[in-house]
Amino acid sequence: NGFSVTFDSYTGSLVDPSTLSEVVVGYLEKVGIKVNLNSQEFGVFAKRRLANNLNPLSIYSFGDMWLDADLPLKYMMQGKLGHYYVNDSLKAKIEEAGSIFDEKKRRAIYAEVQNILKEEAPKIFLLQYEAIFAVSPRVKYTPRADEILWFYDLVPAN
Repeated sequence: NGFSVTFDSYTGSLVDPSTLSEVVVGYLEKVGIKVNLNSQEFGVFAKRRLANNLNPLSIYSFGDMWLDADLPLKYMMQGKLGHYYVNDSLKAKIEEAGSIFDEKKRRAIYAEVQNILKEEAPKIFLLQYEAIFAVSPRVKYTPRADEILWFYDLVPAN
């Protein structure tokens, strides 16, 4: 029969999810969920997020500058900063994986973790943005795989 929910979103950041939030609201309304979209400037949203005061439905993004599953998984299961999902047995698996150097064993545990996250669905993982860089024949620059913009290596082309 549907229900009502408030959805916190924001504008004014590098990754502005305002349009994506409107799309999500549209989909939720199609299945009978009445959504109050609470879109706010990122500074306001960030203060509420840090105070662990977001509504049960919110949008947020983070990159993969670590190039490893350990920190993002721990981050999203911390029980604060808008990440309310806590599963102690899953936390233990993440800790175990983070302590293993054998890539095959580590990958197997992370696969198990991802299956549990898929089944329990504490979050809706929407998309992965691709990094887009402009190029110019006047400069030499190689983007980093970890999403960090490191311009110390930027040099004029010969």
